[in-house]
Amino acid sequence: DQSHARCPILDPSFVRPSASAGGGSCRWPTGPGPVSPPVYQNWRRSGTTWLGRRAGASSRYGPVVSPSTDPSGGTGAIAEGALLGWQEHLLPGVALDPADLESAGTLLRAWSQRWRSVPDAPLWREGPGRWWSAEEFDAATRRVAGRLVGAGLVAGDRVLWSTSSSVAALVALIAALQELDGSLQSPDDLASAAHNVETVDLARQSGVQDQVAAARGGANFIKIAPYPRYEVQPLELAPATWQALTERVSTVYLGVRHDSSAVHDAVISQIAGDSTERFMSPLRAAADAAAGALVEGDLGRYGDAMIASNEAQAALHRSVVSPLAWEAIDIARRKGAVGWKVNGAGGDGGTVSFLGPEDPGEMLAALDALGLLTVLDLQPAREGAHVVDRS
Repeated sequence: DQSHARCPILDPSFVRPSASAGGGSCRWPTGPGPVSPPVYQNWRRSGTTWLGRRAGASSRYGPVVSPSTDPSGGTGAIAEGALLGWQEHLLPGVALDPADLESAGTLLRAWSQRWRSVPDAPLWREGPGRWWSAEEFDAATRRVAGRLVGAGLVAGDRVLWSTSSSVAALVALIAALQELDGSLQSPDDLASAAHNVETVDLARQSGVQDQVAAARGGANFIKIAPYPRYEVQPLELAPATWQALTERVSTVYLGVRHDSSAVHDAVISQIAGDSTERFMSPLRAAADAAAGALVEGDLGRYGDAMIASNEAQAALHRSVVSPLAWEAIDIARRKGAVGWKVNGAGGDGGTVSFLGPEDPGEMLAALDALGLLTVLDLQPAREGAHVVDRS
């Protein structure tokens, strides 16, 4: 909605203006509440997304979708925001009657009834060309609900789950549901179940190594032979190496949601008909070098392998390593990082990991000062998915 491009969805204290307020403008609510609006600054563009940061705060707000407009109007700061309500999602002239949402008993039942009444209606767009019909989406949600029932959930139970898309989170969720059912599987079976959710249930492109890493934990050398089959060789690392990795490896979130399946599709299209070995050989060599360096405790060589892998990923398609990722890499390199690598499929969002100097404090401060990144509180996990609390 171009007229709302300057009304970022940032803070529930904000409200949308009336139509008379003019397209693109926002207003601060009257009545009880803060006496002045917070100021959002450090607006930066990443692809077609603008990201802002609240003045004096470390967390990012956004994203604010704006194909061509700087939300700050070129000033670098903005003091307006909006919380879009139900009415904002309706077509012009359509009134919202809460009774319509309540008449079926639950929102889920109301949605399902609506989907069954127009089964062929396009409901959800996935990527550039795939539309899910109402009937397909309803059937997919019923399959997932059936799994929850099979895991032991009954009417009145609640599954609390709030996270961005993550293979590790998916592995953890499946492990938790299996534990509820008393059927927690082996790491490899758990990884396979998570892979099937993405590739079978959701019909998405997905590798296998992320699922294996999350399910097994520790350091592993994974050979894909051939996809989706794999072989895993656990790596024995010295305690000093584990300690150095814990102190020096940092991961930052790029602050933008991304579609890993779409990136996979772009890569597949890019190398279709070409010699895939030309693209894959450098990735294999980097993995071999990284495994050897870790076993020998040589973090300098490990950092070189990370860089080589990142360069090989960038050669697959220009979208794999985003401009923001390159900017973060340049900052980290100037502050002493000796290794860096985009994780997963890459793309506009996702994460980048760095092998910093022995004291990475200055590097992390410089990355945080960019205003668009979140330094994640992570460290290498020596154990895979497991139950920590059964209460």
